[in-house]
Amino acid sequence: MVLQAGAHSRVGRGAGTAHVARGIRPLRRRRVPLRRCSHPFSRYLVLLALLAGLTAGCRALPLEIPLPDFLARQEAAQEEPIQLRWGGGATSPGERELIQAQLARFQATEERITVEARWTDNLAETLPGAQATGEAPDVFLATGNLLPQLVADQALVILPNDWIPAADLYPGLEGAWLQRGTTACLPRDLATLALVYNRERFDSAGLTYPDSSWGWQELYNAAAALTDANNGLYGLVLAADISRWLPFVYQAGGRLLSADGQTLALHSPEALTATEFFLSLFQEGLAVTPDQLDSTWNGEGFGRGRAAMTLEANWIVSYLAAEFPELRYGVAELPAGPAGRATLAFTTCYAVAASSPHRNEAVALADFLSQPGHLAEWAEHTLHLPGRRTLLPSWRAAHPDLDAFARGVDYGQLWQLPSPLQGLIPLANSDLQAAMDGDLTAQEFLDQLNARGQRALGTGP
Repeated sequence: MVLQAGAHSRVGRGAGTAHVARGIRPLRRRRVPLRRCSHPFSRYLVLLALLAGLTAGCRALPLEIPLPDFLARQEAAQEEPIQLRWGGGATSPGERELIQAQLARFQATEERITVEARWTDNLAETLPGAQATGEAPDVFLATGNLLPQLVADQALVILPNDWIPAADLYPGLEGAWLQRGTTACLPRDLATLALVYNRERFDSAGLTYPDSSWGWQELYNAAAALTDANNGLYGLVLAADISRWLPFVYQAGGRLLSADGQTLALHSPEALTATEFFLSLFQEGLAVTPDQLDSTWNGEGFGRGRAAMTLEANWIVSYLAAEFPELRYGVAELPAGPAGRATLAFTTCYAVAASSPHRNEAVALADFLSQPGHLAEWAEHTLHLPGRRTLLPSWRAAHPDLDAFARGVDYGQLWQLPSPLQGLIPLANSDLQAAMDGDLTAQEFLDQLNARGQRALGTGP
């Protein structure tokens, strides 16, 4: 099936258990009304009923029992309106409208509660300060990569480990929602990296389209055949981003971390093989970075037609539909490496802030947004993969031309680093750019990355 960008008219992108929610009830899956009589007040009503029975048939009894102060305050509090704050980003007007519609549905089911949407694209940077000042959202979007740090900071309300049905979890990717044996975040969506290619460029060069038989050699050969530097045309556009280099390490049989997660594991022949291949694409002029194509990211450089291929995730589909609707392109799985197939999986989820003064209601909102119907609606609009595995077959049936993204779930590695390594990402990207520019060899890049990682983990000088 030919994938045309305009055919996808939807616009969008794409000791930490201290806050265990012992008193929080799963208000959606195991419904417990929010406005429920407290036990002391219930006993008080029973007492009144007994007194009424004892005095039945008597003359008017000058007995007046006032409501105790603490019960009066509790009853009044149950009727007070509550405002929740939802925090997250949207990359298109359509996404924003859908989020607002889902929040409005929640408000319609909980008459006491209103929800204010607070839009931000850099929540990881603004959240700590907002929590310190009491301005943090009650419910917010978190990425799988951010989750370990949030748990380490005890910034989340932690839910029971069985909150998400086992059938809805993607095997091998559970860390996107579960941390330290508990539920830290409720699923929204995920996306995997795939090979996106320009059909017209392939047709003009007389090349067959990428398929499941492709390996690194086929990728290299196609990039070479599609490169015409004199006319500003290249085989690949790839940003200096370790999330675009790391799949090659996994495909070669290497790994980023040791099995216990305590040290980096990049001093390996597999990591060197992968890095040398990745850098060769740039050193031989077959791949360029987006800025070399006067573009801000891989998707734009690809959409302009100057690069025939890129490695991107689901969010590129709606971007191309909006910005380059006439572009004819296809999506294939990433080529296999010496050790087989590998890709990266990126996730987002609904987190509840530990600082929320309305935890029960905030959990109810997060649970509401994470229900299957809402996730299916979101996945259909954004063309990201649904956050619950039981919804994936329907998504695949509806979008066979995008099935390479779904197949990546079976062998995808979660894009998630331990919290001490979060600050390493921009430094690693800078080192990767230096290697792509020829200022570092593959071995020097790996040595430098290993050294930085060991220092961050406290296991090196």
